[in-house]
Amino acid sequence: MIRAEYKRRGEEQELTLRGHATGSPAVCAAASALVCALAGWLRSARADGLELKLQPGDARIVCRGGAEEEVAFGLVLLGLAQLGRDYPPYLALKADVSPAA
Repeated sequence: MIRAEYKRRGEEQELTLRGHATGSPAVCAAASALVCALAGWLRSARADGLELKLQPGDARIVCRGGAEEEVAFGLVLLGLAQLGRDYPPYLALKADVSPAA
């Protein structure tokens, strides 16, 4: 199972994915595509404080930013949430959003 977790603290956003969708190559590919697209967009946008770790079964994306970065993360989170809803044995998403300090 892929365990995805999103955290937002003020302007900092963090998305981590761990594990594999063993038994569903389609879910694994979809989750990977979403995360890689987000990483590529953030690189192109030169997001502030960008930290990337993209390894099979272990991904982490952290950055600070404004409305554009929030929209990019939001799009990817929507995709992950839909995968988790449609394929619950293979992906679970947890989101934690705290207001700015």
